[in-house]
Amino acid sequence: MKSVRQVLLVLTLVAITAVLGACSGQAEQPGGASAAGLSSSASAPAVEVDEGLLSVDVAIRRSLIDPEGELTDEQIIQSAKDNGMAAVVNDDTVTYTMTRKQQQEMLDRMRASIQESTDELVNDASNSFTDIGFNDDLTAFTVEVDGQRYSVFESFYAVVLFVGGGLFQQFSGVEADDLDVEVQFVDNASGEVLESGSLREWLDQQEQQPD
Repeated sequence: MKSVRQVLLVLTLVAITAVLGACSGQAEQPGGASAAGLSSSASAPAVEVDEGLLSVDVAIRRSLIDPEGELTDEQIIQSAKDNGMAAVVNDDTVTYTMTRKQQQEMLDRMRASIQESTDELVNDASNSFTDIGFNDDLTAFTVEVDGQRYSVFESFYAVVLFVGGGLFQQFSGVEADDLDVEVQFVDNASGEVLESGSLREWLDQQEQQPD
């Protein structure tokens, strides 16, 4: 069985590679010119979206883009430029400016990645998941399970869905205070809700943990 850490890492890498230009193709510059590249992303409550007429500003914690601290300011800025975006680095915040088209392409890619990740979890015969569904704005996930095989430890996979849904919502423009993702684990035979939780509850728990 894939660990929660492994699946969460996949989603995080999708976000990072989108920002740092692992994708190729032609995307519009924020000012209208064309350049190679795509879009951007990061982690749940660390992102703010400011929409203008032609462009979108996305502020991301630098530690999410470069967790190992290996990139210089110049490398981050140049990478954005090479991929049709502008970037401004200010301490632990990197603000990317992209077109609305680039933002939509990034959201489409994130949605596809979340779908792929949930499909992989369902197809993993070592867990009890039989289906994972989510709504259009990724605020709610329903994980159907084989109640005879379900283990309470499998509820930790909710963290993967919290992060995936949170990333998508923030880049869609949801304010941090309004951000939430609800996850239910449901017995596929009886319809009974076995476990449930929310991103907001999880974030509150993280904040209460001692340093």
